[in-house]
Amino acid sequence: MTSQIRKGSVVGAGAAINVPVGWIPDYVKVFNITDGTIVYEWTPDFTDGYASRSQNVVDNGVTGNASLGIINANGISAFAGSSTQAKGFTIGSAIAVNAKNLVWVAFRDKP
Repeated sequence: MTSQIRKGSVVGAGAAINVPVGWIPDYVKVFNITDGTIVYEWTPDFTDGYASRSQNVVDNGVTGNASLGIINANGISAFAGSSTQAKGFTIGSAIAVNAKNLVWVAFRDKP
């Protein structure tokens, strides 16, 4: 198998953002760099609109992750494409908050 990776950035506007990458990802990770520590993850095993949310924390000088749970609406979904955009994924409005800078990376294993 050959893996494919795409990365990029978007600025939230309070509405869902379709991110065309040419294929449906096997894994998506979105970093909220405005707030500095929030990380969202998604795989096709999630229900559309769900995402895992965690936060980098420092406890006694050791950096780790603290789970913030699951977003169960307007998180991340597969995007089947349209007549004007290639397949990819959608960053929902729960993540694409107005004026938040988001950096994303999408992976897939290509058979």
